Amino acid sequence: GYIISISDISVTKRAKLALLAEKEKLNVMLRSIGDAVIATDTDGYITFMNPIAETMTGISLLSALGSKIENVMKLEDSTTHDTMINPVYIALREKRTVAMALNCQILSDSGRVYKVEDSAAPIVDEDGGIIGAIIVFHDISEFVAMSVKMTHMANYDQLTNLPNRMLLHDRANQAIRAASQNNLNVALFVIDLDFFKYVNDSIGHHIGDALIVAVATRLKDNFYGDTTISRIGGDEFVVLVPDVAELGSLLAASNRIQKAFSHPVKIENQTIKLSASIGGSVFPTD
Repeated sequence: GYIISISDISVTKRAKLALLAEKEKLNVMLRSIGDAVIATDTDGYITFMNPIAETMTGISLLSALGSKIENVMKLEDSTTHDTMINPVYIALREKRTVAMALNCQILSDSGRVYKVEDSAAPIVDEDGGIIGAIIVFHDISEFVAMSVKMTHMANYDQLTNLPNRMLLHDRANQAIRAASQNNLNVALFVIDLDFFKYVNDSIGHHIGDALIVAVATRLKDNFYGDTTISRIGGDEFVVLVPDVAELGSLLAASNRIQKAFSHPVKIENQTIKLSASIGGSVFPTD
Protein backbone atom coordinates (compact mmCIF):
# COMPACT_ATOMS: atom_id res chain seq x y z
CA GLY A 1 0.00 0.00 0.00
CA TYR A 2 0.87 3.65 0.02
CA ILE A 3 0.99 6.30 2.68
CA ILE A 4 0.53 9.82 1.38
CA SER A 5 1.48 12.75 3.59
CA ILE A 6 0.12 16.15 2.60
CA SER A 7 1.25 19.38 4.27
CA ASP A 8 -0.21 22.83 3.74
CA ILE A 9 2.71 25.11 2.79
CA SER A 10 0.58 28.08 1.80
CA VAL A 11 1.71 30.09 4.82
CA THR A 12 5.37 29.30 4.15
CA LYS A 13 5.02 30.21 0.47
CA ARG A 14 3.30 33.45 1.32
CA ALA A 15 6.01 34.25 3.87
CA LYS A 16 8.78 33.58 1.34
CA LEU A 17 7.01 35.69 -1.30
CA ALA A 18 6.54 38.51 1.22
CA LEU A 19 10.21 38.24 2.20
CA LEU A 20 11.31 38.37 -1.43
CA ALA A 21 9.04 41.34 -2.08
CA GLU A 22 10.41 43.13 0.99
CA LYS A 23 13.98 42.38 -0.06
CA GLU A 24 13.32 43.69 -3.58
CA LYS A 25 11.66 46.80 -2.15
CA LEU A 26 14.69 47.39 0.08
CA ASN A 27 17.06 46.95 -2.87
CA VAL A 28 15.09 49.45 -4.94
CA MET A 29 15.15 51.95 -2.07
CA LEU A 30 18.89 51.56 -1.50
CA ARG A 31 19.59 51.94 -5.21
CA SER A 32 17.38 55.00 -5.49
CA ILE A 33 18.57 57.15 -2.59
CA GLY A 34 21.01 59.97 -3.24
CA ASP A 35 23.64 58.78 -0.75
CA ALA A 36 26.19 56.04 -1.31
CA VAL A 37 25.50 52.79 0.55
CA ILE A 38 27.85 49.86 1.19
CA ALA A 39 26.96 46.77 3.25
CA THR A 40 29.46 44.24 4.62
CA ASP A 41 29.49 41.01 6.57
CA THR A 42 30.88 40.76 10.10
CA ASP A 43 34.46 40.61 8.78
CA GLY A 44 34.20 43.73 6.60
CA TYR A 45 33.76 41.93 3.27
CA ILE A 46 31.40 43.78 0.92
CA THR A 47 28.00 42.20 0.26
CA PHE A 48 26.19 45.15 -1.38
CA MET A 49 26.84 48.54 -3.00
CA ASN A 50 24.36 50.92 -4.59
CA PRO A 51 25.09 52.84 -7.84
CA ILE A 52 26.16 56.03 -6.01
CA ALA A 53 28.76 54.03 -4.07
CA GLU A 54 29.95 52.49 -7.35
CA THR A 55 30.41 55.96 -8.83
CA MET A 56 32.23 57.41 -5.83
CA THR A 57 34.58 54.45 -5.38
CA GLY A 58 35.08 53.91 -9.11
CA ILE A 59 34.46 50.17 -8.62
CA SER A 60 31.42 48.17 -9.74
CA LEU A 61 29.37 46.01 -7.40
CA LEU A 62 30.37 42.88 -9.31
CA SER A 63 34.07 43.68 -8.79
CA ALA A 64 33.61 44.75 -5.19
CA LEU A 65 31.65 41.74 -3.90
CA GLY A 66 33.77 39.74 -1.48
CA SER A 67 36.44 42.47 -1.22
CA LYS A 68 37.49 44.11 2.02
CA ILE A 69 35.79 47.48 2.36
CA GLU A 70 39.08 49.35 2.88
CA ASN A 71 40.27 48.14 -0.55
CA VAL A 72 37.19 49.59 -2.23
CA MET A 73 36.32 52.59 -0.05
CA LYS A 74 39.79 54.14 0.33
CA LEU A 75 39.58 56.65 3.16
CA GLU A 76 42.28 59.17 4.05
CA ASP A 77 42.72 62.41 5.95
CA SER A 78 42.39 65.24 3.43
CA THR A 79 45.14 67.27 5.13
CA THR A 80 47.78 64.69 6.07
CA HIS A 81 46.73 62.01 3.53
CA ASP A 82 47.11 59.37 6.24
CA THR A 83 44.97 56.25 5.74
CA MET A 84 41.96 56.21 8.07
CA ILE A 85 40.17 53.22 9.58
CA ASN A 86 36.75 52.59 8.06
CA PRO A 87 33.90 53.32 10.53
CA VAL A 88 32.36 49.93 9.63
CA TYR A 89 34.96 48.18 11.78
CA ILE A 90 34.27 50.44 14.75
CA ALA A 91 30.51 49.88 14.35
CA LEU A 92 31.04 46.11 14.31
CA ARG A 93 33.43 46.13 17.26
CA GLU A 94 31.47 48.52 19.47
CA LYS A 95 27.99 47.49 18.25
CA ARG A 96 26.80 51.06 17.76
CA THR A 97 26.27 53.73 15.12
CA VAL A 98 29.53 55.53 14.33
CA ALA A 99 30.13 58.81 12.47
CA MET A 100 33.18 59.23 10.25
CA ALA A 101 36.04 61.33 11.55
CA LEU A 102 36.14 64.91 10.30
CA ASN A 103 38.21 65.95 7.30
CA CYS A 104 37.85 62.63 5.42
CA GLN A 105 38.08 62.02 1.70
CA ILE A 106 37.71 59.03 -0.62
CA LEU A 107 40.20 58.22 -3.36
CA SER A 108 38.23 56.84 -6.30
CA ASP A 109 39.73 54.33 -8.70
CA SER A 110 38.73 56.78 -11.44
CA GLY A 111 41.22 59.31 -10.04
CA ARG A 112 38.68 61.65 -8.45
CA VAL A 113 38.81 62.73 -4.84
CA TYR A 114 35.59 63.14 -2.85
CA LYS A 115 35.37 64.86 0.51
CA VAL A 116 32.77 62.87 2.43
CA GLU A 117 30.61 62.67 5.53
CA ASP A 118 29.11 59.39 6.64
CA SER A 119 27.83 57.10 9.37
CA ALA A 120 28.13 53.35 9.86
CA ALA A 121 25.88 51.06 11.86
CA PRO A 122 25.77 47.35 12.69
CA ILE A 123 23.07 45.18 11.07
CA VAL A 124 21.22 43.23 13.77
CA ASP A 125 19.00 40.17 13.26
CA GLU A 126 15.76 39.46 15.15
CA ASP A 127 17.68 37.70 17.90
CA GLY A 128 19.95 40.68 18.48
CA GLY A 129 22.99 39.14 16.81
CA ILE A 130 25.34 41.18 14.58
CA ILE A 131 25.18 39.87 11.01
CA GLY A 132 27.03 42.70 9.25
CA ALA A 133 27.31 46.46 8.94
CA ILE A 134 26.18 49.22 6.62
CA ILE A 135 27.80 52.56 5.86
CA VAL A 136 26.05 55.54 4.26
CA PHE A 137 28.09 58.46 2.93
CA HIS A 138 27.74 61.45 0.62
CA ASP A 139 29.94 63.92 -1.26
CA ILE A 140 30.46 67.28 0.49
CA SER A 141 33.21 68.57 -1.83
CA GLU A 142 31.11 71.49 -3.11
CA PHE A 143 30.02 72.42 0.41
CA VAL A 144 33.64 72.43 1.65
CA ALA A 145 34.77 74.47 -1.36
CA MET A 146 31.98 77.00 -0.78
CA SER A 147 32.86 77.26 2.93
CA VAL A 148 36.51 77.93 2.09
CA LYS A 149 35.47 80.53 -0.50
CA MET A 150 33.12 82.30 1.93
CA THR A 151 35.81 82.34 4.64
CA HIS A 152 38.30 83.79 2.16
CA MET A 153 35.83 86.45 1.00
CA ALA A 154 35.15 87.44 4.61
CA ASN A 155 38.85 88.00 5.35
CA TYR A 156 40.42 89.20 2.09
CA ASP A 157 39.97 92.18 -0.19
CA GLN A 158 38.34 91.04 -3.44
CA LEU A 159 40.31 93.40 -5.71
CA THR A 160 43.86 92.85 -4.39
CA ASN A 161 43.46 89.58 -2.45
CA LEU A 162 45.20 91.28 0.48
CA PRO A 163 43.94 90.81 4.06
CA ASN A 164 41.04 93.17 4.72
CA ARG A 165 40.30 95.31 7.79
CA MET A 166 38.82 92.37 9.73
CA LEU A 167 41.80 90.06 9.24
CA LEU A 168 44.24 92.93 9.89
CA HIS A 169 42.49 93.64 13.21
CA ASP A 170 42.86 89.99 14.22
CA ARG A 171 46.55 89.82 13.26
CA ALA A 172 47.27 93.13 15.00
CA ASN A 173 45.74 91.82 18.23
CA GLN A 174 47.80 88.62 17.97
CA ALA A 175 50.98 90.62 17.31
CA ILE A 176 50.33 92.89 20.30
CA ARG A 177 49.73 89.93 22.64
CA ALA A 178 52.93 88.23 21.45
CA ALA A 179 54.93 91.47 21.78
CA SER A 180 53.65 92.00 25.33
CA GLN A 181 54.70 88.48 26.36
CA ASN A 182 58.12 88.64 24.69
CA ASN A 183 59.02 92.29 25.38
CA LEU A 184 59.06 93.17 21.67
CA ASN A 185 57.53 95.91 19.52
CA VAL A 186 54.90 96.04 16.79
CA ALA A 187 54.99 98.62 14.00
CA LEU A 188 52.01 99.81 11.99
CA PHE A 189 52.36 101.93 8.83
CA VAL A 190 49.26 103.52 7.33
CA ILE A 191 49.56 104.46 3.64
CA ASP A 192 47.19 106.72 1.72
CA LEU A 193 47.66 107.25 -2.03
CA ASP A 194 47.80 110.91 -3.02
CA PHE A 195 45.45 112.24 -5.71
CA PHE A 196 43.79 108.83 -6.19
CA LYS A 197 40.38 110.45 -6.61
CA TYR A 198 41.81 112.52 -9.47
CA VAL A 199 42.97 109.32 -11.23
CA ASN A 200 39.50 107.79 -10.89
CA ASP A 201 37.70 110.92 -12.06
CA SER A 202 40.00 111.89 -14.92
CA ILE A 203 41.17 108.54 -16.34
CA GLY A 204 38.53 106.07 -15.21
CA HIS A 205 37.68 103.70 -12.39
CA HIS A 206 39.08 100.67 -14.22
CA ILE A 207 42.47 102.46 -14.34
CA GLY A 208 42.09 103.26 -10.65
CA ASP A 209 41.45 99.60 -9.86
CA ALA A 210 44.51 98.57 -11.88
CA LEU A 211 46.58 101.15 -9.99
CA ILE A 212 45.43 99.74 -6.64
CA VAL A 213 46.40 96.23 -7.76
CA ALA A 214 49.81 97.47 -8.95
CA VAL A 215 50.51 99.17 -5.61
CA ALA A 216 49.41 96.04 -3.72
CA THR A 217 51.78 93.92 -5.81
CA ARG A 218 54.71 96.26 -5.19
CA LEU A 219 54.11 96.31 -1.45
CA LYS A 220 53.93 92.51 -1.34
CA ASP A 221 57.13 92.23 -3.36
CA ASN A 222 58.99 94.49 -0.93
CA PHE A 223 58.07 92.57 2.24
CA TYR A 224 58.38 89.00 3.43
CA GLY A 225 58.07 86.85 6.55
CA ASP A 226 55.31 87.64 9.05
CA THR A 227 54.67 91.16 7.75
CA THR A 228 51.00 91.71 6.86
CA ILE A 229 50.09 93.94 3.91
CA SER A 230 46.44 94.93 4.11
CA ARG A 231 44.03 97.03 2.09
CA ILE A 232 41.51 98.54 4.48
CA GLY A 233 39.43 100.36 1.88
CA GLY A 234 39.61 102.73 -1.09
CA ASP A 235 43.22 103.85 -1.55
CA GLU A 236 44.32 103.02 2.01
CA PHE A 237 46.86 100.31 2.83
CA VAL A 238 48.39 99.16 6.10
CA VAL A 239 51.71 97.43 6.71
CA LEU A 240 51.85 95.53 10.01
CA VAL A 241 55.36 94.50 11.16
CA PRO A 242 55.31 92.16 14.21
CA ASP A 243 58.10 90.99 16.52
CA VAL A 244 60.32 94.07 16.15
CA ALA A 245 63.35 93.70 18.44
CA GLU A 246 65.25 96.84 17.40
CA LEU A 247 63.40 100.05 16.52
CA GLY A 248 66.25 100.94 14.15
CA SER A 249 65.11 98.11 11.85
CA LEU A 250 61.91 100.04 11.14
CA LEU A 251 63.91 102.47 9.00
CA ALA A 252 64.48 99.62 6.54
CA ALA A 253 60.74 98.86 6.56
CA SER A 254 59.96 102.50 5.87
CA ASN A 255 62.45 102.52 2.99
CA ARG A 256 60.79 99.43 1.48
CA ILE A 257 57.43 101.20 1.55
CA GLN A 258 58.91 104.27 -0.14
CA LYS A 259 60.53 102.02 -2.74
CA ALA A 260 57.08 100.79 -3.77
CA PHE A 261 56.20 104.36 -4.81
CA SER A 262 59.51 105.39 -6.32
CA HIS A 263 58.65 104.50 -9.95
CA PRO A 264 55.61 105.39 -12.07
CA VAL A 265 53.06 102.74 -13.04
CA LYS A 266 52.16 102.14 -16.70
CA ILE A 267 48.57 101.07 -17.29
CA GLU A 268 47.00 100.96 -20.78
CA ASN A 269 49.50 103.46 -22.23
CA GLN A 270 48.96 105.72 -19.23
CA THR A 271 51.98 106.60 -17.08
CA ILE A 272 50.90 107.39 -13.55
CA LYS A 273 53.32 108.89 -11.04
CA LEU A 274 52.91 107.50 -7.55
CA SER A 275 52.83 109.51 -4.37
CA ALA A 276 51.61 108.55 -0.91
CA SER A 277 51.22 109.91 2.61
CA ILE A 278 52.61 107.52 5.21
CA GLY A 279 52.11 107.50 8.97
CA GLY A 280 53.77 105.15 11.45
CA SER A 281 53.03 103.99 14.97
CA VAL A 282 54.89 101.60 17.30
CA PHE A 283 53.51 99.48 20.13
CA PRO A 284 53.94 99.91 23.08
CA THR A 285 55.61 103.33 22.73
CA ASP A 286 52.73 105.04 20.91
